[in-house]
Amino acid sequence: MRQSDLFDILKVVADFAILSIRSDGIIESATPPVRVIFNKNEGEIEGKTLVDVIPETEMLAMMEFTPVEARGGMAMMDDDIQMSDCSYLEYLAAYVQENGSYEMQAQVEGEERWLKLSTYKLLHEDELMFTVLVSDITKRKHTEIEIKQLNENLEQRVQERTAELQEKSEQIKKVVLSCGNELENVNETYQQMKEQQMDIFEGISGKISAEIPELDKSNLEKIHEVIQGELIRSMDLYTQDQITDQKFLMTMMSLKALFENTGSAGENLQTQEFAEGEQSMSDVDDLLDSLGI
Repeated sequence: MRQSDLFDILKVVADFAILSIRSDGIIESATPPVRVIFNKNEGEIEGKTLVDVIPETEMLAMMEFTPVEARGGMAMMDDDIQMSDCSYLEYLAAYVQENGSYEMQAQVEGEERWLKLSTYKLLHEDELMFTVLVSDITKRKHTEIEIKQLNENLEQRVQERTAELQEKSEQIKKVVLSCGNELENVNETYQQMKEQQMDIFEGISGKISAEIPELDKSNLEKIHEVIQGELIRSMDLYTQDQITDQKFLMTMMSLKALFENTGSAGENLQTQEFAEGEQSMSDVDDLLDSLGI
């Protein structure tokens, strides 16, 4: 198969259109894919300029660029580069050489499209011309935009969730610090009440003897034994109660001290970080559950 035959096949089956454009910007030939890309037959494209087909390319004439040498020609000894009469095509050719294909958004028959232009400056039979490969990349661009929007939305949701967690963390710290302060005051009052209770129990025998002097020694001893027994029972209950109270108080004080000392780092604290000594991880978890945290 000859090379020309392969080229003829390519012109028909390729998903990009091939435009051959003269130095003055007039399109000399177009391949069948223009029917899909521009909704026009080849004859409707040929004889027009690229600006007629893609009006948005007109603005490229105002862009700065460094002219490139035409492919297929010999560079001149004085380094002069032959220029065409079409500045936007010169820009596209220079852009492709420096950066690769040029992508742009355009209106085609009233429909928004994304097009990729690969423009090459050629010298054929001593005449300047341009070959422009035009591809419709609308689907790919829409996918890229959707992915970008999803990423931006995801980032926003992450930021909102982080802010929400930080706010809750601050609320937890305020609750713990407030409970710690209040419990210190309550514990002090509670201890004073316990001491007064012990004094009352211990002084009952003396008060009974003073109020009822007719009681003999034997009866007083029995009363004293009963009071002492009940006092021991009360002390046992007090000891158990005190252990529970102190355990709760020490846990809250540990939490309070931890939050006061860690500052912002406390936002990400885990239970096991303060479950030391007599306070087990289960104790702290139960405590936080009881506070609704």
